[in-house]
Amino acid sequence: MYDAPLLKFAEITHDAIVVVDGQSRILFWNTGAETLFGCPRTECLGQPITRWIPERYHNRHQEALAQIKTAPRAIYASQAVTLHGLHRNGQEIPLEATLSAWQEGEACFFAAILRDISGRMAQEELNRLLCQRWRADKEAAEQASRYKSEFLATTSHEVRTPLNGILGMTALLMEKRLSSKKRFYVEMIRKSGEHLLNVLNDVLDLSKVESGHLELEKQPFSLREVRDELRGLFGELATKKGLRLRTRIATEVPFLVEGDVHRIRQILVNLLSNAIKFTEKGNITLRVLSTDDPDDKEIAWIECQVEDTGMGIAPEVAERLFQPFTQGDASTTRKYGGSGLGLAICRRLAERMHGSVTLCNTARKGSLFSFKVPLQKLAVFKEFVPAPVEEKAERVVRKAHILVAEDNVVNQRLFQIVLKNLGVRVTIADTGTVALRLLQEGRYDLVLMDCHMPDMDGVSACQAFRQYEQAQGRPRTPVVAVTANVMLGEKERCLAAGMDDFLTKPVTKGDLQTLLLRYIDAGKPAV
Repeated sequence: MYDAPLLKFAEITHDAIVVVDGQSRILFWNTGAETLFGCPRTECLGQPITRWIPERYHNRHQEALAQIKTAPRAIYASQAVTLHGLHRNGQEIPLEATLSAWQEGEACFFAAILRDISGRMAQEELNRLLCQRWRADKEAAEQASRYKSEFLATTSHEVRTPLNGILGMTALLMEKRLSSKKRFYVEMIRKSGEHLLNVLNDVLDLSKVESGHLELEKQPFSLREVRDELRGLFGELATKKGLRLRTRIATEVPFLVEGDVHRIRQILVNLLSNAIKFTEKGNITLRVLSTDDPDDKEIAWIECQVEDTGMGIAPEVAERLFQPFTQGDASTTRKYGGSGLGLAICRRLAERMHGSVTLCNTARKGSLFSFKVPLQKLAVFKEFVPAPVEEKAERVVRKAHILVAEDNVVNQRLFQIVLKNLGVRVTIADTGTVALRLLQEGRYDLVLMDCHMPDMDGVSACQAFRQYEQAQGRPRTPVVAVTANVMLGEKERCLAAGMDDFLTKPVTKGDLQTLLLRYIDAGKPAV
């Protein structure tokens, strides 16, 4: 019935090969079948194949044989199907089978090449479970991220809103003639409020860096000007504490570079602030060094070293300092205060700029922190426009009329006082609905629109007003978003709604002066 070469091939293959007749009796059972089903061919030949098929599949087996008898051979010649077999020990085996049928005279024969796929199916099931777990973990992480963002946005709004009132009213008090004792009290309120604001900003900065949402700016600036600003900022503070602040800048430091000067200044302010805080006597030294990048001569690696003669840092504590909410030990927190976020933010900001912040020495007395960052060198003759400096001088814009949409009573009063002192007429709206009605009924030179208000928020009110303006053919009224939400996307959302500018609380008198100078023409007041 079978040629010798075919029999030899059937015996040496690892797959099971089974041949049955039209009554499903086994005619051929190779070595692979013996291994697969755990039964020698002597016990199988002449037996019905259904003996090695689970009982619940018997009817399906008979139907499949009937189909094979009537179907063209090409349908089953190389078609793989999945079946279930039954091992001698009663265990079910998932099988991949290639089926074929032929006739010799009136007799029908069926052949199956069988392969155990339990390992493959187990792997597929494992992959399915892993994918399911990965999707669940991903959804959980995304949900946690959403909850975190919502929490931070809510916290920012709920803290910044009263802080706007605290710091604003404090600034108004500082303009009055106060006794030395009262001025001291007000100054303590101001410093406490600013400290709370700094902690809040640190938490938000850390969140942005860790989520990869921190956006860096590129602008030309002078490292020597940054050095001078820091010397002016910390010189008096160091002197009051009996310390000497020294600054050194190497001659090879480029005159102009390009990068995010605000984040670079933020890192240096934190390092210098820590150095002064933790040093009781001696010196604070800021050095600025530069080396050319070996692969790109247009890049300068700037190293800023901040060295102090303070208490020093133990080696076992050094790396832990760069973890969020961590300080040297509990006594450090009790004595000096602080959230333990500063160095963590510094390192992450530096890494975001492809640089680093490291503690260079831990053995000797004092500490030396090194901040390295690659910056694009600019030619001296290239036009250099320094970052604009806010005009602090008093400037009164008289006869201007401003609409302030703000639901917080303290902040309403604050805006009224500050703007009135600047010579501006103010109208207050405590909801977005009221603001929209007033804008439709009258004309204003400028609108300060709080984004989060009851009834209708500022974004919706601005969108509705822009539609009304366009329908009525009215000239565009400047609308500035005033919000306590500093999370990523808030500014873009406000600008997309038709707002012209964006202010985050706390809002200072200088911020309002800048807006008046930017948007109001004193010669063309609203009517």
